[in-house]
Amino acid sequence: MKKILTPLLLLLLVTMSLGCTRNNGDIGLWFGSWRLESIDIDDQEDTAIAPPYYIWKFQNHIIQIIRPNDIEHNGSWAVGSWTDNDTTVTLDFTHDLGNFNAEMHLQPVTTLEVVTLTSRTLVLRHTHPSPTSSLTPSRTYTYRFTRWS
Repeated sequence: MKKILTPLLLLLLVTMSLGCTRNNGDIGLWFGSWRLESIDIDDQEDTAIAPPYYIWKFQNHIIQIIRPNDIEHNGSWAVGSWTDNDTTVTLDFTHDLGNFNAEMHLQPVTTLEVVTLTSRTLVLRHTHPSPTSSLTPSRTYTYRFTRWS
């Protein structure tokens, strides 16, 4: 019996360790994919964002933003890094923001306020000056996400 139990326990231990999906530690509720449902600009929905929606993927301290095409789930994408604390998340795309900065209203480094973060819902907000003129008042951008996977 002992000869059978020891290899089975070792097999179980190896199988459990191979199933780990959270590389370099647990990042809590951030982990996984979030689908951008809407962007509000000063409490008015930004109608320029239309399906297929952006997908934001968080793992470890890497974030990937994907704009799926109509046929499959790959499409244009950008990769950056992120850090968070209890009230904010900072996205750093200084090396690769692709063409997303205009549509997403993001700077190469953007700090967003975490309004809501649950297992199913994410709401982020930031305020920055209008990109067209320094004389134009600041605008507030609110991003609403649902858990995609």
